Amino acid sequence: MKYKRSQFNNIIKYDENIIYYNSLYNSIFSVDNETHQKIAFVLNNPIIEDSSIKTLLVKTKFLLEDNVDELLVSELLHNEGKYTFDTLCITIILSYNCNFNCFYCFQRETRKNERNVVFSKSSFDKLTEFITERVTRYRFKKLDITWMGGEPLLFKEELKFYYSALKVLAKRLDIELYNLIISNGYLFDKDFFEFISKAENMRVQITIDGPPDSHNKKREHKKSENTFCRILSNVETLIKMEVDTFIRINIAHNEENYMSNIDELFGCFEQTSVAQKKGIVHIAKIEPIINNISEYSEKEFKAFSDIEFEIYKKYLTKDYLYIPKLKLTSGCRALGTYEYIVDPSGKIFKCPMHTQQEYCVGSINNFDLLDQNYLKWLAWTPFNKEKCKRCSILPICMGGCPFFDIYKSQGNICSNIKLYYQNRVIIEYLRKTAYINNV
Repeated sequence: MKYKRSQFNNIIKYDENIIYYNSLYNSIFSVDNETHQKIAFVLNNPIIEDSSIKTLLVKTKFLLEDNVDELLVSELLHNEGKYTFDTLCITIILSYNCNFNCFYCFQRETRKNERNVVFSKSSFDKLTEFITERVTRYRFKKLDITWMGGEPLLFKEELKFYYSALKVLAKRLDIELYNLIISNGYLFDKDFFEFISKAENMRVQITIDGPPDSHNKKREHKKSENTFCRILSNVETLIKMEVDTFIRINIAHNEENYMSNIDELFGCFEQTSVAQKKGIVHIAKIEPIINNISEYSEKEFKAFSDIEFEIYKKYLTKDYLYIPKLKLTSGCRALGTYEYIVDPSGKIFKCPMHTQQEYCVGSINNFDLLDQNYLKWLAWTPFNKEKCKRCSILPICMGGCPFFDIYKSQGNICSNIKLYYQNRVIIEYLRKTAYINNV
C-alpha cells in the first residue's frame, strides 16, 4: 500500500523534546532528537518497508494512504458545521445601557447614542416569529439564547418575561431551550437568584478582572463603588445553587504585573467554592478598538499568547482553570445559518463584535434571505483561498475571522491561531505529561 505524508503535520520544539502534532486528526506525541531524525527519514521516504516508526506514523495519521484527499475531508467538515448544526443560537442584546464603565468595552463608543433603546415587547413578538420560521426551515432541535447587554440585569423583569415566553415557544416547537446570561455580576439579588434556581438549562458568565484593586480599576462602577467582593459573593451563591457558572478574566496584551494579579486572584478563589468547580475560570484577551472595530496586531496577539501560556503552564494542574484544547472547527460561527445577534431595536447581525449599522444583515421585522450582507457571510469559505489550502493548521482555523475579507477588502487576515497554536500544543503535551506523572 502506498502512503504519503499528511499536509497537516506540525513539528514543534520544546526544551529537549520534539512534539509532533497533526491538526486534522488531533494526533500528538513527543520524541527525543534521535527518534525525530528517524521519523523525519520515514516521512520523507514513505515507500520504505514497514517498521515500528512507520506503524506509529500510520496509526497517528502522520502518514496516510495515497488516495486520501485531506482538503476534501476538511471542506466537508467546514460545510457540515455551517449547514447541519442542530442548534439555533440567538444573542439578544436587551440594551446597550450599563452600570459599569469598563475602559475596554467595545460597545462604549460604538453604541453610546443608543443607550436608552430597550428591546421591546413588540420586537420580542417578531423575534418569536423569526425563531419559528428558522426552526421550521432548518429543523433545529435546540434553541440557545444568550442574554447580553450592556448589562442585561438592568432589565431583570423583561428578561424573566421573555424567558418564560421562550420556554412556552420551545415546548410548542418541540425543541430544547438553553440560556446563557452574560453579566458583570453586580446586580444579582434574592429575587433573581430564585428565578435562576428555577430556570431550566441556565448558564451564567461573570467577569472578574483580577484581585480587588485591579478589578475595581478595570471594571469601574459608574458610582465608583467597590465591586469585587459583591461579585465574588454572587458567584459563590450561584455555585452553591449548582448553576452552571463561568468566570471570565480579561487581560490586556501589555498588562503590567499580570502574573502577580493572577496569583492574588487565584489565591482569593482558593479561599472560596470557586476552586472546587472544574473549568470555571476562563482567560480572555482585551481587544483594542480601532476606528470602532476590534483589531489586534500580530505583535499584540503574540504578547497576549505568551501571557496566556505562562498562566496555563503555572496553573496546569489546577482543575478550576479552563485550558482550551486545540480541536477541529468548522470555522467562525457567524458563517452558519444558525447564528444571529439581535440588537435592542430588532436589527440582526452575524457577529457580536460588529453591530454597527453597515454590518446589519436584516431585521426581525422583515428578514430577507437574499440580503447581500447575510449572503456574504454564508457564502464565505477558506477553500477558495490558496494560502488557506496550503496551511498546515487549516482544520483548527478554517480561515480565521472572515470580517475583514467580507467588509474591508483586506483578504482573510491569518487567524491569530497561527500565533498561539504552538503554545497550545506544548500545553497539551505538558498536561498529558503531568497526568501520567500523577497516575
